[in-house]
Amino acid sequence: MGVEAEWLNLTAFPPMVTGITTVINSAPVTDVSGCVNPQSVWSCDSPPPGYQVNFRFEIRFRNDTLPKNETQIAKRGIYSSNPATPSNNDQFFIGEYTDNVTAPYNGELTPFYISLLNASALTENSDALDKRQSAPYPYPTADDESVSLNASTTAPKTIPRPLLSEDGSPAQSILYPFAAAQPLRLYNRGQSDEHYGFYTYFDRTIYTSSFYPNSSGALELENEARSNEVLANATAVCTWSQTRLHVQIWTRKTNVATLSDRMPLDSLRAINSTANDMLAPGSFPMPVTISLDRHGGKANQKGVYCYGLNSEHKVLYDTKSWIHENRAFGGVLVNPASVPTSDGTTFSRRHNIMQIYGGVDGGTGGCLCQWRNWI
Repeated sequence: MGVEAEWLNLTAFPPMVTGITTVINSAPVTDVSGCVNPQSVWSCDSPPPGYQVNFRFEIRFRNDTLPKNETQIAKRGIYSSNPATPSNNDQFFIGEYTDNVTAPYNGELTPFYISLLNASALTENSDALDKRQSAPYPYPTADDESVSLNASTTAPKTIPRPLLSEDGSPAQSILYPFAAAQPLRLYNRGQSDEHYGFYTYFDRTIYTSSFYPNSSGALELENEARSNEVLANATAVCTWSQTRLHVQIWTRKTNVATLSDRMPLDSLRAINSTANDMLAPGSFPMPVTISLDRHGGKANQKGVYCYGLNSEHKVLYDTKSWIHENRAFGGVLVNPASVPTSDGTTFSRRHNIMQIYGGVDGGTGGCLCQWRNWI
């Protein structure tokens, strides 16, 4: 597949752009951090602080009959999702109670797959297009849906070990995961808010500063704590496990950019293509909304926890704490999961124990980041 983007028109689906494109300096439209205290533990800034929030998309069309020269590539997994897609139960639940889409709540299958690539500018010797995230996050696996249709709301009991890089330092602080080969589904067909979309879960790591151990050795963050620090200035590392990344590509809004007719597409170098358009709003022509929120996920893997760092920025394994999270902040949850807290107890607001739900923490509220490339 060439890297230069082009429109693909199919009779059964709205037009879609395939190839590699950029979304540059996307506008922040929502920043909600009141779900946690101190609020600075949540951040919508791109690490390191002050950098633009950029994205690079690779969208592929998967035909039922692949060209001969792509058959072997497909067998090697270009359409194998990493992380695995959320369970059908989770998708039905989130679609109905959080994303407010119409039936079918899990959307319609389409032949399009999207990957999020390294968004750094390409150079003559750049290999950024080949880089997928080397799994610093423990991606969730698919649920065994044969066990139960009712999602567990039980919180984890012990603080997980921190995620580490190969040199033993905390896992890199990044804003979103480089998810690969995620199936794009079509939602709200024929309506004004018709869109392609997908979501996935990941464990988000954030560096923060200003903390102190309390009398029991647990980590406490001061009210003036600063998050999204560079590692050299960080005194603690916090993890938001089971954070949701949600991408919506709108099909009935005005396009934000145009694609030029560059020929031949297959031989165009990446550095000169739509893959390397680094001027706002980027080369992706369709309106897109990208969100981070705390809805859904697996309750027994979900929480906010922090570890202290020493002067060499290594993890202090005995200095750790859960950070209480109000996932209903500013809204109302559907089937809320229990929340792990620093004193070892959990907190749950589940009201209707007779209702069967396929997921947890639906509804509205909680910490949220949202960006888009359109006004």
